[in-house]
Amino acid sequence: MGISDQARLLVPGGIAGRKASHRRSRSAPVCENEGVEKYAVVIHEEAEGGYWAEVPALPGCYSQGDSIDELMANVREAITGVLEVMRGPLTVYEFQPRPPCS
Repeated sequence: MGISDQARLLVPGGIAGRKASHRRSRSAPVCENEGVEKYAVVIHEEAEGGYWAEVPALPGCYSQGDSIDELMANVREAITGVLEVMRGPLTVYEFQPRPPCS
């Protein structure tokens, strides 16, 4: 498969740009990507070799790989991580300086 074919792939798989049909619960979605099962992936080829990709619908979701197969596996993992962060509870930590060393 060439890059143009791979660029049309969705993660976790399917046709780019289309939202999968899903049932919504009566409660409001946790985040705007709630229920989206497929995301468009933009693949870039590196001049030195290898590839990197971004997922425009998920800010900060990037990954890289030496081959298209490795890249796609890494992008799937990155999407999962970003979605976990977006859906999870926000924890705020208070900064407490360490006591000076004696």
